[in-house]
Amino acid sequence: MAKVKTRFLFKSFFGTLPKTSTIEADEKALIQEYKEITTFENSDELKGILEMEKEVNSEKFKKKLQALKNDTFDKTEEYKRLQEYNGLKKSKAIKAYFKYLESGKLERLEQIEKSGKLEKLTDLEKQVSASKFISKKEELKAEKTFNDSSEYLLEQEYLNLKKDSELKEYHKIKKSGKYIQHIETEKSKDLAQFQKLEELVSSKDFLEFKAEKEDTERYKQSDEYKFQQKYEAAMAQEHVKKFFSLKGSTKFDELKAYETTFFDDFEGKTLDPSKWITNYFWGKALMNESYSLASDKHFITNGNNIEIKDSVCKITTRKEKATGKSWDPRIGFYPREFEYTSGLISTGESFRQKTGRFQAKVKLNSLQPVTHAFWMVSEKMLPQIDILKSAKKNKISLANHWGKEIHSSVSKFTGSKFVNDFYIFTLDWEPGKLTWKINDIVVTELTDGIPDEPMYIIFSSGLQVAPEDSSLPSVFEIDWVKCSKKVAVK
Repeated sequence: MAKVKTRFLFKSFFGTLPKTSTIEADEKALIQEYKEITTFENSDELKGILEMEKEVNSEKFKKKLQALKNDTFDKTEEYKRLQEYNGLKKSKAIKAYFKYLESGKLERLEQIEKSGKLEKLTDLEKQVSASKFISKKEELKAEKTFNDSSEYLLEQEYLNLKKDSELKEYHKIKKSGKYIQHIETEKSKDLAQFQKLEELVSSKDFLEFKAEKEDTERYKQSDEYKFQQKYEAAMAQEHVKKFFSLKGSTKFDELKAYETTFFDDFEGKTLDPSKWITNYFWGKALMNESYSLASDKHFITNGNNIEIKDSVCKITTRKEKATGKSWDPRIGFYPREFEYTSGLISTGESFRQKTGRFQAKVKLNSLQPVTHAFWMVSEKMLPQIDILKSAKKNKISLANHWGKEIHSSVSKFTGSKFVNDFYIFTLDWEPGKLTWKINDIVVTELTDGIPDEPMYIIFSSGLQVAPEDSSLPSVFEIDWVKCSKKVAVK
């Protein structure tokens, strides 16, 4: 048997080897997370959120919401009217107009006018300027009797009233520039416009309109704003944020890269016959009964040494007499007496696969002298891959055997480190490459003698040498087995 060197990656990793429970918990969490992400990805909830996202990101929606935000008082015609009003209010003429109103001058004029003096002066002036009065005055002066006449008294009353201080004040006010400017402003279009605008800007409707438009939060009452808030609230949910944070990430690539093609976690009370047979494939195919190899010290019973308990499949090798057939390539099948019994489970009838990932969580309760194995084979005994096999000198081996001249590549490790606890043994079979892993740590790689045909899996225990009775019974435990096929990652 020719030996071929393999790329041996295993050194002393036991101290840093991830715990099986941690690997399973992490994988379970990842699968659950992926399930949740996938479920959400196909949910009506996400569909609704994406529809909302499309709406709020549309130019039409953005423009409408912005228009609502921009719908402020300073954009209105009313604002222009208020600006015009404030401009007029600040003008010199109108400021002077209202200042003059506050000066009391107009009230004083009105007061003097109401005194009757103006009417009296006007009446007296009318009388003394009449031609009849003037003629009479001339006549009386000629007679030198004017000063004693009623006409004289009338003229004196007129002259005295003409000198009246209130009337002088009245005429002074009337002739003043400020009064004249006030009267001009009062008749102006600017004052008329100012008064019209003042009535407008002080109206209840205007003030309410102004207050509404100056409310910077007013747009928040709109349907558009409420819709946007609904979208943002939906996006703020933890599961939604998580989905979008993981969208496009590579976190699930390894998980998505494989689809399960075979799985058994031994949840039933008995072995599933649709998945497993309990003897060598050719024994079942040719004779429908079990057999052992000529080199075996044990007989492989038809399931008697297989037990399902607590979701674990147990293969037990024990001291027990049995009669059965043995196979020797030189003479064929022959009857034989055995001192020991053991068992195997095989997918030879139900499942075979070329390339992919093949893994199982197993526990070795002892090593020598019993050989426990998790292996793969095709129609013939070669090619054969040992994903795990307990070997001599308390070793475990990972191996590939192939070719007519029987080439072998074997990696051996100290087996005592892997006794009495569960570990996950994995084979990644790619075109042109085999990779062995223990608890997800790559320990061996091989690029020679890669099989090119479908193979099935076998779990077995047995004896190649006579044991000490104290070493039996010996149990090989399988918690679960899983096979998967690589698929294109979308």
